[in-house]
This record gives sequence, C-alpha cells and structure tokens, in this order.
Amino acid sequence: MQRTFLPPLPKMENSMYKTMENPGILLYEEKRTTLSSRKRGLIMLNFASILKRATFKHKLALFSLFVSITPVLIVGLSSAYLSMRSMQEEVNGNHAAALKQIHYQINNIIKSLHITSIGLASNPAVEKSVQAGPGLDSLNQTFEMIEAVRRENSFSTLKFDMSLAYVKYDSVYSTADSSKMTQSRFTEMVRSNKPLYNSSFMVMDDSDKNEPALLLFRPVPMYTYYTDGILVLHVSIDEFVKFFDTLTTDNKSRIFIVDKSGKVIVGKNKGDIGTRLANIPLDKEKDTQLKLPDSYSLDGVDYSMSFQNSSFNDWTYIVMTPMQLLTQRTDEIKQITLVVVAVIIVVWSLFSLFGSYRLYYPIALLLRKFMPADSDRGQFSDGLKALDSLIDSMVVSNRELKREIDEQSTYLEQYFFQQLILGEASDQEMRRKTERYGLPLQGSRFLVCIASVDDYPQFIRKYKEQDRTLVHYAMRKMILELLGDRPSCLAGVMQPGQVTVIVPLEAGDDEAENRVLQAADDFRRYGEQYFHFTASIAVSDARRGYASINDSYEQATELLRHRLTLGHNVTITESSVGPAAKQLSQFITERQKTIVFHVIHGNIEEANLQLSDMLKNVPLYTKSADGVVGSLSYLLGELEYMLYKMGCPLHEALEGDVYRQLYGMSTIREVEQWLKQVVFPTVKAQLERFSVKKQTKIIQHVLQYVDEHYKTDLSLQHLADAFDLSPSHLSRMFKEETNRAFSDYLLEYRMNKAKEWLAHTSMPIKEIADHLRYTNVTNFSRAFKQFFGTSPGKYRSHSLSE
Repeated sequence: MQRTFLPPLPKMENSMYKTMENPGILLYEEKRTTLSSRKRGLIMLNFASILKRATFKHKLALFSLFVSITPVLIVGLSSAYLSMRSMQEEVNGNHAAALKQIHYQINNIIKSLHITSIGLASNPAVEKSVQAGPGLDSLNQTFEMIEAVRRENSFSTLKFDMSLAYVKYDSVYSTADSSKMTQSRFTEMVRSNKPLYNSSFMVMDDSDKNEPALLLFRPVPMYTYYTDGILVLHVSIDEFVKFFDTLTTDNKSRIFIVDKSGKVIVGKNKGDIGTRLANIPLDKEKDTQLKLPDSYSLDGVDYSMSFQNSSFNDWTYIVMTPMQLLTQRTDEIKQITLVVVAVIIVVWSLFSLFGSYRLYYPIALLLRKFMPADSDRGQFSDGLKALDSLIDSMVVSNRELKREIDEQSTYLEQYFFQQLILGEASDQEMRRKTERYGLPLQGSRFLVCIASVDDYPQFIRKYKEQDRTLVHYAMRKMILELLGDRPSCLAGVMQPGQVTVIVPLEAGDDEAENRVLQAADDFRRYGEQYFHFTASIAVSDARRGYASINDSYEQATELLRHRLTLGHNVTITESSVGPAAKQLSQFITERQKTIVFHVIHGNIEEANLQLSDMLKNVPLYTKSADGVVGSLSYLLGELEYMLYKMGCPLHEALEGDVYRQLYGMSTIREVEQWLKQVVFPTVKAQLERFSVKKQTKIIQHVLQYVDEHYKTDLSLQHLADAFDLSPSHLSRMFKEETNRAFSDYLLEYRMNKAKEWLAHTSMPIKEIADHLRYTNVTNFSRAFKQFFGTSPGKYRSHSLSE
C-alpha cells in the first residue's frame, strides 16, 4: 500500500484569543456580522423576486451562466490538489509495474538456479566424483562430472559457474576463479549460515566489489548434511540487473533488492551492492521480512518508496523515486491550470449568454409540433407552462395505457407459471417479481396438482384442436373455483389433456392438504358429469420455497404413471401408491425405454423379445385389461415422442390413428402381433429412408447427452465410455459432424448457459460457476471474459440496464 503525499496545510492564526482580550472589539464584530447578514438577506430576496418574474428563457440564460462558471471554479480550486494525487498515483503505478516485473524475473532466475542445482547434486556422475575424490585414480569420475556440468550448463538458460568442494579430501574443483575457491571457505559459509539438515541456501559474495555474485549451496549427495561434498553455483549479479534498464521507471529512480538485515544484495548501481539501509526494522508479525516506510531519505535525498516482499525467500524488492520530481511537475501543472481556468471562464461566459437562446429551441420546437398555433397555446404566457399542460395530458393517456396492460396480466401470470414449473426461477427472483407485479401465489409451502384426461386418444378424437383449448380453459376454471378459498393459486396447461395447478399453503395450516384432496375428488366427480370424460388427479407433497415447485411438478408427473395399476378416475398421492404399483411403473418405464431404443436403432428382434417379456410380466402386477392396454399406449407415446425429436413423426410412418387402432383391438395377442409385424417394421423402414448416416446419429445422441448432463464433470473420455467408443474415434467423428472440437463446443454451450442465467435470473455468480463445474469463481470469470470479452458481473449489469 502506498500513501499519497499532500502539501501541508497553512497555519491559521488563533484570532479567537485576541478577540477575547478586548470585549469592545467583540461587540463591534457582532454588530458588523448582524448588518452583513441583513444585507445578504435583502440581496437574496431581490434576486428571488427577479427570478420569479423572469421567463423561462431568461432563467435558462442565468442558469447556463451559473452552470458553466461553477465547474470551472471548482476545477481551478481543486486542480492543485488533484495534480499532486495524480502524480503520486502515476509514480505508484510505475512502481507497482516495476516491482511486479522484478518479482517475476528474480523468482524465475532463482527457480531456474534451484532446478539446475538439484539436477547437478543428484547427478550420479557428480556423486561418484565426490565419493571417489580428486586425483589420478579417479580421473574417469572427474571427467564424467565435468561432462555432466558442461551438459547442464549448455541446457540452462542461466549462465553460471560451478564449484564442487570435496570435504573429505580438502579439495575444490571450480569453473570460476579457483584461487578464491577453497574448501575451508565454503565450509565456513555453511557453518555460519546453519542450513536446516540438507536444505540449500543462498549467500551474496561481495568479496570482489567489481564482480559480486550470488552463491547457491547444496550438499552432494543430497541426503547428506554437507559432510561429503558441497555444490556451489556462482551467478553473476549482471544476470539480475541486466533487465533493470527495461523497467518503466524514471531515470532518477533507484532500485534495490535487500535481505532481511537491510543489506543491498542487488542494485541498479553496482556501488550500492553490499551497503545497508539504515533504520529499517523487521516486521514483528513476519520476522523474515522488512517493515518499510512509505518515504525514505537516502544520501540527503527524500524518496517516495514502494516495496514488495518476495514469495520465494526473505528478500524485499524496493523502488524509490525522488520527491522533488513530484513537486516539480506539480508546480508546472499549477501554472498551466491557472491559465486554462482564466481562458475557460471567458469562453464559457460568452457561450452561456449567447447559447441559452439556442437551448430554448427544443421547447419551442415541441410546442410547434404538438400544440399548433390555432390551439389554446396563447393562453399561456410562458412556453414551459404550455409544455406542462401537454405533459399532463400525456399522463392521462399513460394511465389509460396502464389499465389496458393490467387487462393483459393473465398472460404475465402464465409466463411466471411456466418459469416456476420448469424450475427457471429462484426464490429471491420470484419474491421480487411477486411484489413488483402484484402476482398471486403467496405462501411458505407449495404443492402441485395435475388433472389429466384418462383416455387421451378418445379426447383428441372427440374434440378438435380449437375445442380442446376451450375444454382446457373450462377445466382450469373449474379446479380454481373448487379451490375458491385459495385465490392465490396459479393454473396452466403444460401438456395437452392436462391442467396443472400450483397451490400455496400457509405455515401452520395442517388441514390445507386435506382440503386440496377434497377439491381434487370434487373435480373428478363434476368433470365426469359436465365434460363426459374421466380424469385422474396427481397431488404432490408440499415443499418449501418457490424453487421446490419444479420438484413437486416432477413428483406429480411421476405419480400419474401409476394409473396403469390404480385405474382411471382416481386421486393419486404418494401415500396411495403401494409397493406393487411403484414396482410396476418402474418395470414398465424401463422396458418401454428399452423397446423404443431398440426400435429406433433398428434392432427389431430385440425389441420384439423385450415386448413379449413386458406383456408376460405386466399381468403379474395388474389384473386390469385397461392397465395392460394403457402400458402399450404409453409405449406408443414414448415412440412417437422420440420419432418427433428425430424429425420423423409417427403419423408419417403409419396411416390412420394408431391409438384408435390400439383401443379397437380385442385381445392382447392381437395388439402384440400388430406391434411386432406392423408398427416396429414400418418405423424401422421409415427411419432407414429419412435417417442420416450412423455417425450423424451418434453425434446427435452425444449432443442430446451434453444437453442433459452439462452440469456434471463431462469429458471426452466420459462420453466415449457412455457410447462405447474410443476417445480418439469419438473426437474425430465430432469434429467431422460439427466442424469444431468437443472441448470448444462444451465451453461454448456452458458459456451460453451462463450468459442466459446472468441475463434472466438472479442466481449468484458462485452458484453459476458451481453448476458449470468450475472449481472457483476466478476460473469461471476468466473463461467468461475470454469468451465474451467482458466479466460476468459487468455483463449482468449491462443486461439489467437494458
């Protein structure tokens, strides 16, 4: 953190004490203050009277003059203050950039040096040379060690010299100046630095003022405690400072790298190396780092100081800029500012006087456009008053428009109804919309009722499409009237032949669910009487919160499947479904999906076997013929749905009404033969005519799988396992069909999902990142910005503003 240095405030005279010494002076001052206050009051009254009598055009001229001069005066008074702050911020920014570059470069150098030292210390040739020692008897080991050092030096991006101290043999091999490299000197450095066990350490060797170097020590072998051999890498300081001249700092700035004792290890000027910065204590909380001030005096010059502690060791990087440089630029800015202020005041004064008349032009244009000359505009002395009258009439028109919008509120309720059923609205978002638009559905718990026509094929044959809409409306009105003591219910049609109702329940109302079940029974009774068809009603469990409505809807939909065993014209709840019914529904659902899968993929023989097995086992769970036929009806519905998604509708493959044909057959054996000999082969032939190649089919299923599982940890390997393919083969197929890699498609799909959620929901960004399988918000935000060029927060703010 850098502080901003501002010029000191001027000293103020303590005139209060002088006044207290002479009461006469105090009385005179009070009278003069009173007279001045009265005079100012009269001036303000006269000015207010003038403004009241002035027309809007004249007021606009005065206001333009005031608005034009006031900002200039404010800019002039604050420019000196802001100039100092801007200069300090510029210096701080340059310091921060320089420190970041130094930190990055130095850490890279040290990391590279450590990697090189580990490679040498663990090299078998170096270890053998240390064990064998120097001498003629171990020339082969020595040459192998020298070759290993040469090879490591050739691969390293960092230039260095190497010394290898043979501790047991009191000898040193060195590629540096061997006269200064003695075994006793290295041993003494190890003893004075006291490394922990076999850890490495670094020492600044400034014995040669002209060529100071950084020494990195590491034992050889690495598991010893510097008892056999000592590997020392020598790196010239020039390797550290050669990039200092490229930093974005002033030429007069000084750059240091110091250790925890304040000793300068590296400096922009070599003469600073080895010196110490005085009066700089250690940080009490971190005893390996310095506690540096924001300003520092060095060699009689005051500096603005910025620093950054190394994350790799106990070094501190320092950048200092002379304070004189800041004040010098500030004085120049002050002089320029005074000249600019004077010019702007003159120019804007003239502009405000002559330009105010042009500013009134839009008002005159509006009056001519909306109030012709032959209208009653002449009764107003001021054009602004005439415009005010026009706005009043527009307000009345807006009220009428609002009334018409309120009449369309039913469509708005249906929109929110679909959002709740599909689970596209969070609790927070729905509470906000409920309060804003005055929607119903107030409660702490919610349950979902689905009233479904039992014999849907007969229903669609009896009523045309337009008539079915009216029947749906009548069903919705009836069930809402039966729930008349709950006016905050929402109802809608999610699927043909079904009416879905969201029922809110208040906390503590234990009888509410029983009243809902009674209303469901009444609806079935009245529905059969007035609509001449039966309907079953599934009632979900009550759950808390708007977000749980989707779960309740899914539960109610699942409960409707139990009509196969419970029969028609029933009210179905979780408690009314026995284990046998649940087992039958699960069995039939699995078999239906298996049969449809084999039919779609052309495996007619396997589909026939699965159909026979299903018809053989269904009577074990239900003795009702309607239940058996109903299961086959659901099978046709599932097959019709899958064909529709593939772009090959069932009615194009089979002539006539397949449901009417199904219900017109007298025996289960007849239905089985019809499915095996007519429906399944015809669908297969139709698919063969209209389907695309096998590779396209697989990729279509892959895309569908991604659409259903994008919230999981999807990968190419995962998809390959799911579709029994190799990852490379699936990748090639995906690239050929979509002209993009799978990873790019998955990223684009998830980013579009995130974009949709940010624009249309209030879901927190962290929750969106979790849904899209990002480990943290930072990674998600980075990916979103790389894809769309803006951060998630800015995109949401922009979407809300639109």
